[in-house]
Amino acid sequence: MRKYLLIMAILTASCFNSFAAEILLSSSITDDYTIKSNDYGIHKSSGDVTIDNSDGNNHTFSVRLDYKYDSDDESNSDYVVVAGDLIIEANTELSIEQGVLFIVEGDVIVHGDASFKNQGYFVVMGSVTGTGNINTGNGFDATPAYIGGSIGSGITVTGDGTRDTPLNIVEPDIRSILNYEVTGWEADLPVELISFTANLDKENVTLEWATASEVNASHFEVMKSINKVDWVSIGEVEAAGNSSTTQYYSFTDTDIVNNSMYYKLVQVDFDGQTETFGPLSVYPEGLLFNMTATIYPNPAVSDINLMVSGLNEGNDLNIWVIDKMGKVIFQDSNSIEASSFIYKLDQKLSHITPGNYIVTLQSGNNKISTRFIKN
Repeated sequence: MRKYLLIMAILTASCFNSFAAEILLSSSITDDYTIKSNDYGIHKSSGDVTIDNSDGNNHTFSVRLDYKYDSDDESNSDYVVVAGDLIIEANTELSIEQGVLFIVEGDVIVHGDASFKNQGYFVVMGSVTGTGNINTGNGFDATPAYIGGSIGSGITVTGDGTRDTPLNIVEPDIRSILNYEVTGWEADLPVELISFTANLDKENVTLEWATASEVNASHFEVMKSINKVDWVSIGEVEAAGNSSTTQYYSFTDTDIVNNSMYYKLVQVDFDGQTETFGPLSVYPEGLLFNMTATIYPNPAVSDINLMVSGLNEGNDLNIWVIDKMGKVIFQDSNSIEASSFIYKLDQKLSHITPGNYIVTLQSGNNKISTRFIKN
């Protein structure tokens, strides 16, 4: 074992038929090193970590540990976490391989290079600054980097992957690990969104949204894509700033294409922090489409958002929530007035206990189901 990795404890693995360990990651990595796929355990620092090319040999810190999560014993899992800031010095590279979960609780300062491959997860709770490069991977399945703060103007981002805020992570295992590792990471949202809808007429797409409260909110940036991979900004709408009353907003997109279109909102604070809502799907008339539904966050604590797209206006949308015993605990019917919208389930399910639930939706001939966990 190298000098900067110290085995702190060895735990009997209940799920992996092997041994898991909590392994202390050194505050300074000054040589080439690879965390291999068979290095079972939680590789964690006690604070900041610096990857430093002190001798000019173009060092690489490569992480190949395929992440696994044990829901019965979180400590018996495999992933990497930096408890403070991560500093990547010049001529030094952090390489996060496919299937890895790499969490940074603080900021990332990059003067060298950071890269992660398809199906890898690079979760940064703070901001990314510096003068270096981040490669998000290539291909349709390139996974987003989840960044709680902002990306500095000195950082060059390449690749097909996108970036989003940690609050939009929908992978249940990753959300569970964040709940275990990062205290209060979902608390105190700067904007409380009530609704977000997208409606298509023959010439325009009209986006409408409303907020119940806002804190330090500067503006909303409207993003558009035709493949949910490549996003462009198509406009900005000024926010109320600080408000405790309902605020209503709208935006009209007149550039309609004969293809599926996707929209999301990026809410930007005055201090540069961001939060993302959506995406919602819109389909031109005559284009075949199917109803889709996503619940986020999942697992949920207090907020439970049901995002529905691919609806046919004029039909009704019926919603059922079913518990693990098969009992319907909530039912609602809505007249469809927009092709995509966000439904606030938490306002209807404040009474439910922690557990697993199924949401079933039916509109016309379309019927789908999805699951969520209430913590």
